[in-house]
Amino acid sequence: MAQLTLDKLEPGMRLTADVCDKKGRLLLARGCELESRHLIIFRTWGISSVEVSSGETQMDLPEAGDVSVAQIVRARQQLLPLYRHNKLEDPLIAALFKLAVTRKAKHVR
Repeated sequence: MAQLTLDKLEPGMRLTADVCDKKGRLLLARGCELESRHLIIFRTWGISSVEVSSGETQMDLPEAGDVSVAQIVRARQQLLPLYRHNKLEDPLIAALFKLAVTRKAKHVR
């Protein structure tokens, strides 16, 4: 887990804690995957940092190390709609998705 400021957040990261405004109203629940619109909402409500998981992004990195984390995030964003009818929690589907993201990231610039 890592507490990151808004300028370090990228779409595709997953929240590890609820994000609430200054009055305690829930803006986005723990476990949600960040989208660019969420970053706009956070700025609007004065949220300066959120807690995200650092492990998930690292898990998706290819062993070769020839792609950046940003390329992985973009590849995930592009592939998630294709997997929307699958359960990504299933180990087999998760392995296939990871392989697809790894291969796609090598072609995303």
